[in-house]
Amino acid sequence: MGSCMATSLVRAGHDVLLFDVDARKAKAVAADTGATAASSLKEVAQASLFIVTMLPNTSNVEKVYLGGTSHHRREGATTDGPSLSPEKQRVRQAGNGDTETEQGLLDWVRSGTLVVDSSTIDPLASRRVNAIAEIKGVTMVDAPVSGGVPAAANATLTFMVGGTDEGLELARPLLMAMGSKAVHCGDAGAGCIAKVCNNLSLAISMIGVAEAMSLGSKMGMDAKVLASVLNSSTARCWSSEAYNPFPGVMENVPSSRGFQGGFAASLMEKDLHLALQAASESSQSLPMGAHAHQLYSQLCNEGWVVSSNNTCWTCVKPLSTFNGRVCVVFDNH
Repeated sequence: MGSCMATSLVRAGHDVLLFDVDARKAKAVAADTGATAASSLKEVAQASLFIVTMLPNTSNVEKVYLGGTSHHRREGATTDGPSLSPEKQRVRQAGNGDTETEQGLLDWVRSGTLVVDSSTIDPLASRRVNAIAEIKGVTMVDAPVSGGVPAAANATLTFMVGGTDEGLELARPLLMAMGSKAVHCGDAGAGCIAKVCNNLSLAISMIGVAEAMSLGSKMGMDAKVLASVLNSSTARCWSSEAYNPFPGVMENVPSSRGFQGGFAASLMEKDLHLALQAASESSQSLPMGAHAHQLYSQLCNEGWVVSSNNTCWTCVKPLSTFNGRVCVVFDNH
C-alpha cells in the first residue's frame, strides 16, 4: 500500500520523502519511484509540511506519533493487540517510530503541518492523538482507505475522512493524488469508525459467502452456477460478486491463484477486535461480529494464516471442516 501511495504522489508532482523501519525497503521504493529515502522519522517530521502515515495497528500509531513513553502510555490507552514484528511494520512517509529516541512525530513537526493517518485503528485512540496534535498546532485527519493494493496502484482509493472541514480541504489535494474519492465522515475518529464498520460487515459477509459456496459444492452443485445465482439474487454482495472466495469461480482474484495475496487474517482479526471494543464502549451488541472474531482468532491461533501487513484485499479459502464446521482462511503471503 505505502509504495503505491508514494508512487501516486510522485506522479502527481509531489516531492516525496520516505521512511520505513527497514531502510532497504525505503531505498528500494525510493529508487523505483523517484522519491527520496529518509534516514529517520525525525528527518521526515522536520523536513515536511505534509505527512501521510500507514501503519498496522493502534500501538504502532501511538508510538510513531507520541513516542515510546509519551502521552498515551501515561494515560493508559488501550491497544488493539500485539504489534507486528518490526520488519513487517510497513509505512509510507512516516515509519514505525525512531528507534534512537523515545520521542514521536508530534515532538518534531512544525506548527502548521498537515498530518494524514490512513491506518485502521481504535477510533478513541485516533481522537486522542488528534487532540494532542491540535495542542501542538498540527492539523490532523484520520483517513483510512478502501480499495486495496489495486486501487492504490491506480490512484483510485476511497478515503474515509475524520476531522474538521478545514483539515479535509487541506488534505484533499494529497488524497486526490492517491485516490478518487474522499468521504467526510465527521469529526476526528469518524474515518476510523467508518472503516471498522466496513470491515465488520466485510468479515461477516465473506464468511457467509464461503459457507454458502461450500455447502452448494458439497451437495453437488456447480460452483460457477451457484455464484451466478447468488449474484443475481438477494444474496448478492461484494464478497460474492467481486472477490468470490471459492476456487475456480472467478479469475484474477486470490482464490484463482492458490490464495496468494489478500488481506491477512491477523489484520481482519485485529479489525474485528476493534469493532468489538467499540461495541463494548457503546453498549452495542454484535452477535455476528463476535462469532466472526472467534473464527478468525481460532484460525490465527491454529496457524492457518501467513500474515502480512501491507495488503488490503481479502482472500478466503474454504476448507472442508475445521473443528466440525466450515471455515474460511484469510490468507496472504
